Amino acid sequence: MTNKRAFGLAAILLGSAFFGIGGTVLEWLHTNRSFDLGGLVPLRLIPSGLLLLLYLRLRGHDLWAIWKDRSSRSGIVAYGIGGILGMQFSFMQTVENGSAVTATLFQFLGPALIAVYIAWKNRRPPFLTEWSSFLIALAGIVLVLTNGVFGEAVFSKAGVLWGIATAFAFAFYTVYPVRLLDRWGALLCSGWGMLIGGVVYGGVSLPLPGTAWLPAGEYDALSIVLIGCVIVFGTACAFTLCAASLKYLSPTEAGILSGMEPLAAVITTVLWLMKPFGLWQTAGAVLIVASTVLLSAKPTEGLPRPARNNPSPSTMRTGP
Repeated sequence: MTNKRAFGLAAILLGSAFFGIGGTVLEWLHTNRSFDLGGLVPLRLIPSGLLLLLYLRLRGHDLWAIWKDRSSRSGIVAYGIGGILGMQFSFMQTVENGSAVTATLFQFLGPALIAVYIAWKNRRPPFLTEWSSFLIALAGIVLVLTNGVFGEAVFSKAGVLWGIATAFAFAFYTVYPVRLLDRWGALLCSGWGMLIGGVVYGGVSLPLPGTAWLPAGEYDALSIVLIGCVIVFGTACAFTLCAASLKYLSPTEAGILSGMEPLAAVITTVLWLMKPFGLWQTAGAVLIVASTVLLSAKPTEGLPRPARNNPSPSTMRTGP
């Protein structure tokens, strides 16, 4: 194994683990320090976006080139608001009304939804692989939500609805910016997208009654450190590592290895938060990840392939 390939494997595994652990940290902040996770959205996106842009600037990239192209200007704004902000807000609400594991697994339904959308867009019936992936993912989410006791949901209706919104937001976030990513790169688009999404959400929410620059919650040394870890490791570093891995791994390999994200979320939820995760829920989680692996092994036809150094549809995540 070459050093570059070893780096690629380590990067995708570590980046995915950071994403998964970040979701568990958010759940801890909500449960133990009463943080409003919706209020954490701009606090997470703005610094993370600035860190990505600073990283690119230090590497000599022209940060403003994307704004000189008219179609790219409108595209990056739509991506920041509809893609990244939509994804982040729905994910946070799923964690707040459900759990970090549920939110992460609902996110993994996105590739199956994308496969069905591409089939509809191309006016053809879904391929057997696409149908199989969708049905496997659907069966998996049913097991996660019921723990095998059908007719009795483990999570609240609000958590389920926000989870479905997360899956659709992930699908939009993945499909919409493919050409932007191919032209400008994942890090530049995500850096600006995070900054735009955070500023827009902050600008809209701050004038509302009861809102402030800092989200409601109990601030102490531990909570501040954990918020900082979510920003630096759970967002900026995680995304940079996952994007960098695509230089040395195929999209198929990265898609399969990104299964580390829900695994990390489950392990930290059980061991740190001391929350049980039933046998049938574990089986459901395996099915959901398997549906993504199935699509990764046979990329969906009709979706423009991103450049080699950009994340594929199955690995494009901003994490929790």
